[in-house]
Amino acid sequence: MNKQVKPKTGIRRKLAMIVCGSAGIIWIVCISFGYFWGYNLLKDTIGKNYVEMAGLLNEAMQRILIEEISDMQLYISLISRTNELEARNLIYKDMDKDSIRQYLSEMDKKWIEPADDSPFIKGYLELDVSQRLRELVRLDDGLSEVFITDKFGGLVALSGRTSDFYQADEEWWQEAFDDGKGAVYFGDVSFDESSKTLSLPLAAPIKDRSGKVVGVAKTILDIKRLFAPLKGFRIGKTGHAVLVNSDGYVLFHDKIVPLKSRFVKKEDFKELLKSDKQWMVTDSAWHHKKVFIAFTSLDYHEFAKKGMGWSVCIEQDAKEVFAPLHELFIQLLLLTCITLPILVIIGFLAGGIFSRPIKKFREATDRIAAGNLDCRAEVKTGDELEGLADSFNMMVDRLKKNTTSIDNLNREVANRKKAEEEIERLQRRIEFVLGATRTGIDIIDSDYNLLYVDTEWQKIYGDYKGRKCYEYFGGRKDICPTCAVPQALKTKKLIVSEEILPKEQNRPIQVTTVPFQNEKGEWLVAEINADITERKKAEKAVMEAAEIKSKFASMASHELRNPVFSIKQGISMILEGLAGNINEKQKKFLEIVNDNADTLMNLANDLLDFQKLEAGKMLFKMQEGDINKAVRESYDTIHLLAEQKGLYCVLELDNKLPSVSFDRDKIKQVMANLITNAIKFTGKGGIKIYTYKEGNIVHVKVQDTGPGIKKEDLPKLFQTFSQVATPTKSREKGTGLGLAICKEIIEGHRGKIWVESEPDKGATFHFILPVEERRA
Repeated sequence: MNKQVKPKTGIRRKLAMIVCGSAGIIWIVCISFGYFWGYNLLKDTIGKNYVEMAGLLNEAMQRILIEEISDMQLYISLISRTNELEARNLIYKDMDKDSIRQYLSEMDKKWIEPADDSPFIKGYLELDVSQRLRELVRLDDGLSEVFITDKFGGLVALSGRTSDFYQADEEWWQEAFDDGKGAVYFGDVSFDESSKTLSLPLAAPIKDRSGKVVGVAKTILDIKRLFAPLKGFRIGKTGHAVLVNSDGYVLFHDKIVPLKSRFVKKEDFKELLKSDKQWMVTDSAWHHKKVFIAFTSLDYHEFAKKGMGWSVCIEQDAKEVFAPLHELFIQLLLLTCITLPILVIIGFLAGGIFSRPIKKFREATDRIAAGNLDCRAEVKTGDELEGLADSFNMMVDRLKKNTTSIDNLNREVANRKKAEEEIERLQRRIEFVLGATRTGIDIIDSDYNLLYVDTEWQKIYGDYKGRKCYEYFGGRKDICPTCAVPQALKTKKLIVSEEILPKEQNRPIQVTTVPFQNEKGEWLVAEINADITERKKAEKAVMEAAEIKSKFASMASHELRNPVFSIKQGISMILEGLAGNINEKQKKFLEIVNDNADTLMNLANDLLDFQKLEAGKMLFKMQEGDINKAVRESYDTIHLLAEQKGLYCVLELDNKLPSVSFDRDKIKQVMANLITNAIKFTGKGGIKIYTYKEGNIVHVKVQDTGPGIKKEDLPKLFQTFSQVATPTKSREKGTGLGLAICKEIIEGHRGKIWVESEPDKGATFHFILPVEERRA
């Protein structure tokens, strides 16, 4: 027996050394590279967040700016057609160019000399239109000045006295007049001498009804309102927002006069604008310390057109920004010093966990080597070591057996043969089912090579080996245009498509293409091809039935209109006495016949309308207009029916609705149907009609105090030929198409219609139409 060799180093000692060495390496790497990595990571993270915040401030300023510009354009449109402007332009009617120039020069000199309270100056300031301009400036704190000129640049009306009377020599006037073509002028930030404010000038042409430029209006926007989002912005103790122009001069800062100082040094600002990251650490131009700066450009399209590059910047003391990083590394150093001794102890204890099972293995090996084959390695660790012990014990058991059990081997061979036979029987059953249902299965690789085709299809198409799927099934030389194989292999998702088989008299099949991986990891597809001949026949029958129904409805509606019209004409002539006198009983019966003729005529009209809508042949004459006008016209036509029935009919319209693109006649048809239904089914109380704006839609609703509708009947209301039973009985009969036609009309306007109702609580019909978005 060989002498045991004592190991030089124990597992415990090695594991403890490994743990200590690993901890030391981690500590060195953290100290060496952690600060640099953490610094850049923190800078990038904060930079991205600050750029996002600057972007939000940017968007807030843009919204305010767009609102102000939209308001100014609205003000200009409100004053665009004034009597004063028309009268002023008539002065130049009989003047030549020299006379006009001399007149304006004299007026300019005359304007500069007198005081504000002189009759000449007051004559302009006290005009009605001047007073309205002053009221606009007073009501809108975003305005500091508004005035208008005639078509030659002479003042017509103004909110307050300007420095000059003649304005045509100004750049803004010339761009706005644009040689009589007219264009909106938008200027850069400057200090306006007339209003004594830092402002944005805006000028726009004033046109008459023919589109001819008859004057120019100018307004001065006080940009203090633009700075509201910036003024309230704070991050930490030193972080704040700054607005600068394209040259780096400050437009807004709590402690700096606008347009007097740079934000940072000129070269640093250029580098910041060129930076892809949009942030940097640099020296402050006035703090004389390191600051962290992030920016985003104000991308308003009018600014880009004028070459005005504003940027929203966020500035913060660099020490405050990176203070968390310094604290983190101090904490990391302390944590390393604390955990290193703990890790040494853990490594020593863990070494014992591994060394004890290994010691038992060694003892068991020694006893087996001594000839004790009944020895066992008793290891209960619940992990791989216990599994190794089990394998070790199994090896010992096998050593005790000199031969392999032939019976066990024969039994295993028999079981395998039986399993193969069962698989073969199952395959034959599957192939029988596939043949009976005319369902085929094939497997294809990424190069369209057939790897398997079931035997039923082989009976029809022959041997598949070495052939492409498109050649085998379609007799083609290239891939089928509608083949789903490449899409299934690309998306790794199941694809369902339809194909026809030319070799089987164009038999239609539904192909389910299923991607999967084989044992080598290669992607293949399995195609399950189901026969859909009967389904296609059924679909064709349904389409033919729908076409027959459509033709019948169209023919019936046309054929009904002419005789019904003749019947109504004859009844009307009899009721008017043109065919002789009739008694009251005859008149009563004729009125009943006339009512039923009206019902039949309505049915024919509804059938025609619905048929056109369903076939997509009804044209919509979409025009911009006021939806309130169409609603009121419908109300004026029908509300007398409500009064005759003893019901109230109330109209509550929102007068601030925006213009909507709609077909006036179609919307009036919808309103007439909804109001008539409300009157028909309301016994007492009345009807209310509302319009109002919700977000980007116009909402119209018709509310009645009738018997209401059951919950289970609500889905039926807008179905074709559907009529819902109500507790009250109406003398008038509907066609069951009215609400279905309403639904088609509203959906043709890209809108939505629905109803809300409960029994005994009335019903409210709603429909909404979209408002077209307008961009400045």
